[in-house]
Amino acid sequence: MGTPGDPMGIAMDEARAAAARGEVPVGAVLL
Repeated sequence: MGTPGDPMGIAMDEARAAAARGEVPVGAVLL
């Protein structure tokens, strides 16, 4: 999702990856 260097796209990718690990990244709170 999103293009390279896209903050929101990167945040969403990281949030999904963390959720898959059962973790809740700090960035998820901002989403």
